[in-house]
Amino acid sequence: MGACHNCGERYYDTSVLRELDLMAQGEVGSVSRISVVVADYSSAIAD
Repeated sequence: MGACHNCGERYYDTSVLRELDLMAQGEVGSVSRISVVVADYSSAIAD
């Protein structure tokens, strides 16, 4: 991954984008799965 020196936008190598495209099309299976715990803070910010 790189970043533009003028605006800071990130860009990826062509090989990475091709692999992401194959994943999006379902042609490459996932390697692993992770679980993420998500906290509910809605009551803390409610009026």
